[in-house]
Amino acid sequence: MKYIFSWILVAGCTFQVVAQNNDVLTVSGNLTVEGIPPIQASIVNDVQPYTESRSASFQSWHATERKMLISTRFANTAQMHMVAQPLGSRKQLTFFSESPAGATFNPVHGNYFLFTKDVGGNEFTNLFRYDIETGKSIQLTKDNRAQNGGAIFNQQGSLIVYTSTRRNGTDREVFMMDPTQPASDKLLLSLKGGGWRVADWSYDGNILMLSQYISVNESNIWLYNLSTKDLKQWLPPNKQRGVYQPLQMSKDGTAFYMLTNAEGEFKKPVRVDIQTGNQTILVSA
Repeated sequence: MKYIFSWILVAGCTFQVVAQNNDVLTVSGNLTVEGIPPIQASIVNDVQPYTESRSASFQSWHATERKMLISTRFANTAQMHMVAQPLGSRKQLTFFSESPAGATFNPVHGNYFLFTKDVGGNEFTNLFRYDIETGKSIQLTKDNRAQNGGAIFNQQGSLIVYTSTRRNGTDREVFMMDPTQPASDKLLLSLKGGGWRVADWSYDGNILMLSQYISVNESNIWLYNLSTKDLKQWLPPNKQRGVYQPLQMSKDGTAFYMLTNAEGEFKKPVRVDIQTGNQTILVSA
């Protein structure tokens, strides 16, 4: 097994190897190979279908047209592509040296989408807006040492809320912005810890549902009232600790949906009445 793994490892490095006598490979550069027999050049062709395979991941649906965004790799980085019909060809939209991620269309007009991107894999992400008509990307946040992301639109598609660590690089804050006017960016809420994200924005625009990740065995749900500035943790009647993973709020704003393992080993979808705290398990199996 050790020798098989070594052959695969070296074969995977053959983009930087030099052929000798057109049939045997030797590694170039700083990599030192010891105790491995000569590798036939034909192995390059044999393993290339596996080392060069790629996938495509769905990103977002267009709001008014039958189009979707996908992320797939060409050359060394994954980029955003538009697909206009089933089995249709992909149209590449972004051409960055780093891979953009987390693309989401404006939910009303679909005239632009948002995404995040870092520089050189440093994981300090900023928000960007890609305009469909012009084909240009506009940077919305400009923090060199912070993580910005997790944007959620309001129902009108006019505003977003997102989280950022720009305050101190560790604790997250929630900001609001009109993506077409980056200067409108303003702070809504300062939080402690890095495990926060905005899960949903109520239909009436007044409540934010937040998730607080603590560990694989524990997470909490919080509700923030934009009018009263009140942040309140939702707790089950028995205050049992566990995984409470928020999904979305009901259209009338009286309930929210979550996944939880509080009642057993596996997570189940549950509807929670905000006023009474009553829980309805939607799938009991």
